[in-house]
Amino acid sequence: MEEINYSRGVQKIKWRKIGQGSFRLANGKIIKPNEVFYAREDEISLSFRNMVIRVDPTQEEKEKSSVVSAPVFVVQPEKIAEVLNDFNEEENPAPAEPPAPAEPPAPAEEEILEPAAEEPLEIMHAGAGWWNVVNVVTGKILNERKLRKVEAEKLCLDLQ
Repeated sequence: MEEINYSRGVQKIKWRKIGQGSFRLANGKIIKPNEVFYAREDEISLSFRNMVIRVDPTQEEKEKSSVVSAPVFVVQPEKIAEVLNDFNEEENPAPAEPPAPAEPPAPAEEEILEPAAEEPLEIMHAGAGWWNVVNVVTGKILNERKLRKVEAEKLCLDLQ
């Protein structure tokens, strides 16, 4: 029987190993998962053909992809006129009247004459020997962090 020499004339194909595990090619090379390698079809055992996918496009696919069709442009005169009108309006907008300057409302006389009434402050226990200075009307805590009782009383007097 005549021996066939595949090493000449047969081009190697680009393959990718899918799935888990590894396998050996006929030439002894170990292929690991997700590895891209070049091999002839006869180098991949039939039992492992379901574990590899071909990455290189076949010759027919190469020929199809090499033929590129030119894009077709259709000129629509109506659209050109619309675009030009929109462009001209954006470039030269119609002059708008400047807005009248807004005058701030005059404060009421009562607000000017009467000083602001002071809101009552109180110190409230925050737990474990700590106190807060609180606005009684709004319930807002005025100190940044909890204070000892002496410090809270001093802050309360300073703020009133």
